[in-house]
Amino acid sequence: MTQTGSEPGLRISLGGRDFDPLAEQKAQERNSNNLPDDPTLVAAWILQFTRPLTNAEMDELRTQHGLALTEYLPPRSYVERLSGRQVQLIGADTRVRAAMRFLGDFKLALSARALIEGRGRKTRDRVLMNAIVFPDADVDAVIEGITASGAGSVQLIDDRAAGGGVVVRFEFLPETDLSLLSELEAVRWVEPVPVDVDDDDHNGSPGVGEAARHGNALDALHGEGQVIGLIDRGQPDLKHCFFTDPANPDPGPDHRKIRLVRNSVQTPPSDHATFTAGIAVGDDINRPGASPHRGVAWAATLVCGNRLDLGEASSLFAELLAAGKAGARIHSNSWHSRAQLQGDQPSYDSRTADADNFAWLNQDHLVVGSSGNTGEEQGPPGTSKNGICVSCASPDPAAPAAGDGNPGPTVDGRRKPDLVASGCQIVSAQRKVVEGARCSTGVMAPCASSFATPRVAAFGAIARQYFTQGFHPTGQPRASDRINPSGALVKAVLIHAATRPDPGRDYPNQIEGWGLLDSLDILLPTPDGLAPVLWDVRNIDGLATGDSHAHELNLTSGKPLKITLVWTDPPGSVGSHRALVNDLDLVVSSPTAATYLGNVFERGASVEGGLPDRVDNVESVVLPAPEPGRWLVEVRAHEVNVGAQGYALVVTGGRLSSAFMRLGVDDGEAR
Repeated sequence: MTQTGSEPGLRISLGGRDFDPLAEQKAQERNSNNLPDDPTLVAAWILQFTRPLTNAEMDELRTQHGLALTEYLPPRSYVERLSGRQVQLIGADTRVRAAMRFLGDFKLALSARALIEGRGRKTRDRVLMNAIVFPDADVDAVIEGITASGAGSVQLIDDRAAGGGVVVRFEFLPETDLSLLSELEAVRWVEPVPVDVDDDDHNGSPGVGEAARHGNALDALHGEGQVIGLIDRGQPDLKHCFFTDPANPDPGPDHRKIRLVRNSVQTPPSDHATFTAGIAVGDDINRPGASPHRGVAWAATLVCGNRLDLGEASSLFAELLAAGKAGARIHSNSWHSRAQLQGDQPSYDSRTADADNFAWLNQDHLVVGSSGNTGEEQGPPGTSKNGICVSCASPDPAAPAAGDGNPGPTVDGRRKPDLVASGCQIVSAQRKVVEGARCSTGVMAPCASSFATPRVAAFGAIARQYFTQGFHPTGQPRASDRINPSGALVKAVLIHAATRPDPGRDYPNQIEGWGLLDSLDILLPTPDGLAPVLWDVRNIDGLATGDSHAHELNLTSGKPLKITLVWTDPPGSVGSHRALVNDLDLVVSSPTAATYLGNVFERGASVEGGLPDRVDNVESVVLPAPEPGRWLVEVRAHEVNVGAQGYALVVTGGRLSSAFMRLGVDDGEAR
């Protein structure tokens, strides 16, 4: 095995620990706990390579040594389940820098360690824990071991059949020995189950009146044929006039508004779910499409889940999957998860990985989540790489900062929130009975990211309808132009459509993200017939390390150029403080060879020079006054560590010089 000295750029951050795997390997060898006595025993290992692997090298390592190479742990490392004999054989490979055992101390979240040390927990607190288990493990043996550790209320959450993970959930009791639990070879990670919070800040900044919620120029589109998955506390009030259907009183495919309700804990309808559902799709049955407080996508339907189920025997992956199987492609979440114990450094946890894994396996989907109540902290699902995180914009032009929500960045430096949207003085459905009728509307709170989130999700549904009904590129529906957009393309459109709310603040930033989303005007062709240029490249046609795709544009004078690149990244390694797995670069070259990299900005405009973004999976180039002529737009694969990487590109201000390329797949059920 090639062994070099410690290199700062090759240190791994995992569960609050920062270490060099080569130094750890040597320490384990000195302590004789690197190789187990039985060479056939399968154990968890971290393998670090000297350089990024090519596709050919990955195939060779899988064939020769039985590696999976599916859980990437930055930098240049993978978590593998291997026998001692396999490790001895692969140790001779010069591409391997280090091979260290993935032992118990690296499997504990900081908050789990706090429990071991007796910190961060009151005597009467009930703390639920997740033990994430390797997919090939003997689950019965794990449950037996967790029970033996003194844990209570042990239950299994198994999503492996659909591509998800397997988790053993249990109650931490005073006698529970988490150290014993983490030493189980089959256990990958131990963390407290997060606490879920509605993002309806009743102490938010007062607004100046309800913002125009129907300001998009796509007048013919109201969400027809689109399904939004709504996870909220409880369920909407199905007897409210915004949702009721006397002909089909029970949720189902024929119901006017609610196709499915998942509610395992049997929570009654809630004010919060009724209000957010109204913002997304509410439509008064007495005056269809005419209520001044109807939803943004008032012709769309809902699939509803109860976020309280997540605290019992369900996972976010399973909830999103169930919504997808019922037809949802856009998912709205007006809540966020926060650490259960104080002082836990936020890392990439299992709920964040659930959201990213679902999107990676189901490329047609987009998850939208709120950024939290002001003064709290961000959390999943909004902080997932592939989701859109939303804060509430203040409607007061004298105070353009966010009306509610929390600034970024995430612990690994990613930009969140992605967008801000109207969420102050919003009027929507309320669960009030007035003279025997349930048709009340009103203001629930001054400002809330909870109310901005379904607005963004509804815009996502309308953008999706634009493509599925063939409005692109002419602005008129044509059957020959119908495509099934990826979640990455819908996300790219929403980010591209955002406008800069505060010219005095750097753009993009960690408060407003990419700006204020209040219309989808960018989808419409300009008066001279210039439509947005779009590429939607699925993973099957995606990039490998070192690959690039080049697209030519013809620019005429006077038109600003804006380019947005988005890719749906594979799930990160749980516990890691670096989330990005596959790293693409946006590189734009002018006719005179000036080069602009994605996300290198000064005063809101792209500038030459700078360094590539190695953190985010959204990149943009904005040029207010580009020179006319032929431009080159390149998507370069710096590192693709898992699978092949597709992407979506949205360009406004230019016309294609080469043939239009559009790649898509047939719509299908979530896997």
